[in-house]
Amino acid sequence: MRRQALTGFLLFLVFAAAPGERAGAVEPASIQGALARDGSGQMVANSQTNPETETWAWEACKPDLSLCAPFASGRFVSTRGAEPGTVFRTTSSLGASALSPMWLGRTASAGPPSVRGPIRANELVTPVPGKWKGGWAGSEDITQLGVCEGPRGGNCESITHTNYAYSCPDGAAVLDPKFVGWYLRVADRRLGPNSGRLDYGTGPYGHPLWKRERLVSAAVIGRIEPANGPRTEECGQEPAPGA
Repeated sequence: MRRQALTGFLLFLVFAAAPGERAGAVEPASIQGALARDGSGQMVANSQTNPETETWAWEACKPDLSLCAPFASGRFVSTRGAEPGTVFRTTSSLGASALSPMWLGRTASAGPPSVRGPIRANELVTPVPGKWKGGWAGSEDITQLGVCEGPRGGNCESITHTNYAYSCPDGAAVLDPKFVGWYLRVADRRLGPNSGRLDYGTGPYGHPLWKRERLVSAAVIGRIEPANGPRTEECGQEPAPGA
């Protein structure tokens, strides 16, 4: 009886300690990297529940973490002042820690975007992102196709939209015959890594054209020629009635 009572007491201690151990467990942390309009980087630290009392300390490190130095504090931090080739480490006051992607320096265009495919009505054209320097390792691009009445712009209209649920793959579009004689324009917007985007059922036409700026490069590619045959692709905007 005494042995059974002792065994029951030990089991009680084990199960009584478990909730406390779970409550004291360190939450996982993550760093989301973004890009500011001036080409610098932005970072936000997150733990699983982000308690109000949680604080964050940041270090700037060599890529192999062989050398780290204090960099900043707070949940939201800019990369301004950091050298290219820096990896940031953030540590929570509650013990969580995370590493950023490598920061490569201030973001800038290194070459305009282009397209793949014939610039001809009823044909599929696919944007080819431009070249970039700096930013985050693993950064992403989104593209926009547009048409303009003149070779230097003017009376322009978008023909793709990143949130259109029925878009052609890879930001492509089928050139509508109503735009024969217009000029095809392509724009490339640079984003941070793992940038989530939602699709919903809004048409691609009629949205504002992206203006050239630090994180947007653009180019007018060429004049849209008459069709050589009927449209064969079913994705994207439906053709204009009677076109």
